[in-house]
Amino acid sequence: MVVVVVYAPDAQYDVMNEERGGGYSQRLGQRAPTIVDGTVAAKWKPGKPMPKPTTEQLKHPKRLLFSDLKLQLWHYACKPLHTLVGMGDMNPDLYAEHRRGKDRDAMMEMMDELKLVSCGQAVWPQSYAGFVTHGGDSAHADSHIDYMMISEASATSVRRFGIHANPDLCEDRGGRYAALFIDVDVVSVLGIAKPQQPAKAQGRFQSAVKYSDKPRLARFRDFADKFFSQGEIPK
Repeated sequence: MVVVVVYAPDAQYDVMNEERGGGYSQRLGQRAPTIVDGTVAAKWKPGKPMPKPTTEQLKHPKRLLFSDLKLQLWHYACKPLHTLVGMGDMNPDLYAEHRRGKDRDAMMEMMDELKLVSCGQAVWPQSYAGFVTHGGDSAHADSHIDYMMISEASATSVRRFGIHANPDLCEDRGGRYAALFIDVDVVSVLGIAKPQQPAKAQGRFQSAVKYSDKPRLARFRDFADKFFSQGEIPK
């Protein structure tokens, strides 16, 4: 099981913009042109130099990032016993009609190549497209730019998915980002036991532990703390 946290650049690279000199997009845009020689994408494998970015990728680092993720993670995605989990601020809104463009296309291509599906879609197939993860302001509408994704083959192991706007749970504390969470049946993902869910996710799955059952949750947390502190499976 491979878990990847991603922060996609939020603006195109502008070599003349000194005010955004420390921004992630600017730093990535400055480094990308330094790659003079690179491996052809079709022949790339881990350990080899990354392909030389295209002119379009130099100007739009977000598309460069999605392209690099396809290469870096493909050797995991192509193995049937591996499960990919990708999460983070991707920035493109896949579900807003007025925001369709090449950034969205690049993200969709990455998801298709790596066979990833939104966890929200897996659990809430009828309503996920209307979810909001980032609050708008006077100039921007509410949007769905944050995602938790999982390999399609393991999508039925996602039992719960939720979005919580509590500012105390958010990274920027008081900002406009909501907190996303998933409950994954890791036992079935790792192949320790056969999954009990049907082949395709048809609706919301119930967690084995109810969040209202405080005593049971407390016992589980105590078990988890001891489990991870030992660093190995208890005998």
